[in-house]
Amino acid sequence: MKLYCIPGGASVASAYFMMTPHLEPDIRIMPLEIAGRGMRSSEPVPESIAQIAADLSGQIANDGEAYGILAFCSGAVIAYELCRTLHDKGIPMPKTLFLSSAVPPDRMQPEQDLFADPVQHAQIRELLGRYFPPVFFDTPEKASAAADRYCESYLKAHHVDSLQFLAEIEESGNTELGNMIGLAEQTMRLIVSEQELLNRYAANAAETDFGFRIPSDLCLISGEHDTFVTKETLDDWRRFCTGQTEHVQIAGSHLAVIEHPDACAAAINQRKG
Repeated sequence: MKLYCIPGGASVASAYFMMTPHLEPDIRIMPLEIAGRGMRSSEPVPESIAQIAADLSGQIANDGEAYGILAFCSGAVIAYELCRTLHDKGIPMPKTLFLSSAVPPDRMQPEQDLFADPVQHAQIRELLGRYFPPVFFDTPEKASAAADRYCESYLKAHHVDSLQFLAEIEESGNTELGNMIGLAEQTMRLIVSEQELLNRYAANAAETDFGFRIPSDLCLISGEHDTFVTKETLDDWRRFCTGQTEHVQIAGSHLAVIEHPDACAAAINQRKG
């Protein structure tokens, strides 16, 4: 079975390859990278979710082989519109749609301001924490404090000079940490770009047919400590698929599918059918 994987939450499609050692041998990960990020970072950033769906639809093989789609966070909305595009093209739907940590498409909030929403601040802080691993600091507390300071600085100025920041936290000359901060900057640019796409999508909700239902089974995967998308909110995706629905809870937070690729793979292995 092919498993097409759509990134979300400012991640890249290649992140899903971490599941490879844990998947059954007959499940093959097929990353659907979005233009403007990862291996396609040199390409222009898409202007709409519909544009992304149209682009990714050309990468789905219409060869009669059963396949699934896995999407995380904002990637789930892309998956929904991708299935609509495939349906319009007459291409068979995925056998199973695997969605994690995602708000249903008709519940997206228009004009959401990343820099003004305290809930978004907490989510951004969680995402950025991975770029300040304790191994680069004397103590875990210093790593956490540095991540807090970086997040606060970025949310205030919408940019952080890495060299100046390293000096402020007394880590000048720490090349490895400097490289990680550079990655954090790239992540923030992706988050901002992604939110702009979602805001446009939500703003056009009145023109979107949310009556479209995907004729596939649905497997919802949530992190037991996800504080951003509740189990009830994720369950609301049931309205958008006509097949059987299961909800699997695994260890982890909002980033559970990235943090625990083994548990995510186990859920997929059991439902490959």
